[in-house]
Amino acid sequence: MTTGTTPSSVFLTDQTELTTIAPIVNDDVKVYALGERPGIKLMMLAFDAGTNLAHHIAKGPITLATIQGEVEVEAEGQRHRLGQGGVMHIDARVEHALYAANQAWVLLTLFDVAGGDPHVPGIVKKSLAAPVSAPEENVDLLPLHDVSNHNGHAGGC
Repeated sequence: MTTGTTPSSVFLTDQTELTTIAPIVNDDVKVYALGERPGIKLMMLAFDAGTNLAHHIAKGPITLATIQGEVEVEAEGQRHRLGQGGVMHIDARVEHALYAANQAWVLLTLFDVAGGDPHVPGIVKKSLAAPVSAPEENVDLLPLHDVSNHNGHAGGC
């Protein structure tokens, strides 16, 4: 894996690297940064069985791609099953949640908001105190675990 500034980078050569790059943590969902380029961030979501990423919003539009396992995505009052290889797009500031009955890895691509904040810091959790009409207020950031210095190798593997 690399997050350097070269024109092309390999982030994951195949599914066998998932447990090294984005390890599952018992009874938890972890978010691992894979790489960042102008206008785009790639993150791997690692779900343990029976876990979920509660209702939240993202500042920019996202795509979700199930790399291994399956998840259910709830968005706009509907549930969508994303099996292995499934891909879904969600617009900016649309509340959504993800549920995993079994272990799963989902590639999250976060796009910067055009004409807006040039740096989108990650996933934004919906604050229970924030009014639905103003999700940009009273938000907390979901911490990202940066694996770009994986196994002690500066710049990634």
